[in-house]
Amino acid sequence: MSTTHTSPSLPAKEWTSKWGRITIFTGNNYPQFAITCKAALVAAEAWDIVSGEEPEPANGGAQQADWKKRRGIAVQLIFSSTGQNYVNRLSDLLEQKDPKGMWEKLKRSDRSRDELFIANVRGRATIRQWALAAKPNVGDSAKGRSRGDDFIA
Repeated sequence: MSTTHTSPSLPAKEWTSKWGRITIFTGNNYPQFAITCKAALVAAEAWDIVSGEEPEPANGGAQQADWKKRRGIAVQLIFSSTGQNYVNRLSDLLEQKDPKGMWEKLKRSDRSRDELFIANVRGRATIRQWALAAKPNVGDSAKGRSRGDDFIA
């Protein structure tokens, strides 16, 4: 189940799993995605598989079957929490049933720490703010003023 929020302070999209809500990874929200996905993976007892701390048991018995089930849950949680722009990048790892590789690939795709990306986003916001400020208010146009006048002292 997917939920869309309209408030700018909340994540744009979340996916609700049996183990909790996970922020959909979009490339520029890795910290929010990582903490919510890790919490779900911990609840599903699959985080140690993703982190590499729990290798696959070699005995082939019930322990190995349990590990494979939890690995599948990890793959599903990570893949289902990935935005449209990133699912194709994970398709090979999905086929390999490699949740650790999926996690590492998403971590490398984190644009939230990319200085050029951040500067670009800030630049677009500044240009948009300037453009909105330059538009005349409906009431002000009758007075011969525009919002841009506020910047001129």
